[in-house]
Amino acid sequence: EAAMKDRLRRKAELQKQAAAPKGLAESMKAEKEKQGEIKKLSKEERRNALCEELGRGC
Repeated sequence: EAAMKDRLRRKAELQKQAAAPKGLAESMKAEKEKQGEIKKLSKEERRNALCEELGRGC
């Protein structure tokens, strides 16, 4: 149940980010930050994060 709440929270956060217009510099900064966070994750966590971003139920 907690995992599902976390998934839904993350999905809403991603949708909110996608809806907001950004400038190039801000977009690049956010992408570098995201890539840094992804490198810290384990292989399984990365796979799950990618599935969530793509909207798949892997």
